[in-house]
Amino acid sequence: MFRALTKTEAESIPTAIMVRQPIYDAELKVVSYKILYKDVEVAASTLLGDSEFAVQVMLEEYTSVFEAGEIKRLPAFIALPLGTATELRGSVNEGEIYVELDAGSASESAFLPCLKHLTEQGFKVVLGNYGFSELSDEIINLVSVVRLDVHGMSREQVEEQMMQLRCYEELLLLGERIDSVEVLEQCVELGFDLFQGQFLSKPRAMSDGKISANQTAVLQLIAELQDPNTTPEALEKIVEMDPVLTYKLLRIVNSAAYSLVREVTSIADTIVMLGFEQVKQLAIVISTSVESGKPMEMSRSMLIRGRMCEAVARQQDPGNKSAYFLAGTMSGLHLLLDTTQENLMKQLPVSDDIRAAILEGEGVIGKVLKNASHYEAGSWDDLSEEIDFDLYESAYMDGIRWVNEIMGSAI
Repeated sequence: MFRALTKTEAESIPTAIMVRQPIYDAELKVVSYKILYKDVEVAASTLLGDSEFAVQVMLEEYTSVFEAGEIKRLPAFIALPLGTATELRGSVNEGEIYVELDAGSASESAFLPCLKHLTEQGFKVVLGNYGFSELSDEIINLVSVVRLDVHGMSREQVEEQMMQLRCYEELLLLGERIDSVEVLEQCVELGFDLFQGQFLSKPRAMSDGKISANQTAVLQLIAELQDPNTTPEALEKIVEMDPVLTYKLLRIVNSAAYSLVREVTSIADTIVMLGFEQVKQLAIVISTSVESGKPMEMSRSMLIRGRMCEAVARQQDPGNKSAYFLAGTMSGLHLLLDTTQENLMKQLPVSDDIRAAILEGEGVIGKVLKNASHYEAGSWDDLSEEIDFDLYESAYMDGIRWVNEIMGSAI
């Protein structure tokens, strides 16, 4: 942990619009995050600034996750131009930052001094798009990771790219732009160590569209919570149908996240003390953290998006913010259930405006959901022209912090 910044130090940190994207190992565990900046010059100014606290705060905020019972900080992959990288000075612990360099058409003689400088400063180096016909031992010994863009490549083409690198036991190979589970499995078979891409953005295998039994109570609870005439007693009956839901709901509400003055021991007390909207939100958190065999990052992403939509709604549509949260999280639930959004929406008890937002991106909720999704993906050019970047940045950061806090209680 790091000491809190003074007001002067905080104000000196450049305003950066950035998001994180997960990098997985072969077991689909997130082992690091790639930091994407809207403006690479801001990335450079943050890393090259005089205050090491700016870098440490960036790492603390954007690479922290709740895992194995505690908050951990994962390494950050940050892409920088060759010229900027030569100016970096070490202010980080070894392994905290991996500097991604795009060699492009640079010659080995021009590239080698930069690699030596970075490693001397304590940075790990990720090399991509190298223009050298062969990588010399001197370069390989300075590089920690080589990334290969596998998008649109056949298995044979990928194997050919990997042949000259397989003999280096210490070198990690990262497959990037992996856009399907099938390509992911191929990359695992070929011996890649790290994996990045949108391969989790589609259902792995299409099911019959029916929601499994362990999701039924949660979805019934969400439906009942949308009934304006419901009562705590009606909600309690639904929750008590599922012992796991009961246990997790009580565990969350009694956690440090809520700081209640006394322990809550019944579902009825929970509903009365928190209110219907809070209970609905917690039910959704639990529905994304069930034992599904899916990577935990899928749940994190869904909850961050939901919280992000809610935070934007607090400024733009405060009377309906819970609908934005529901749309944000439910927009990804089909991936956990291996079905389509259309199938899920037929069974999910949500209002027409939420359904239209998820399926068609329509209405004010749909507009916020689309912007949140594009922001989360780092698709800056797809955002609405009138988007308030400061609002979305703070909403995104609020989502990351909240998810770390709430998942620590739910899991």
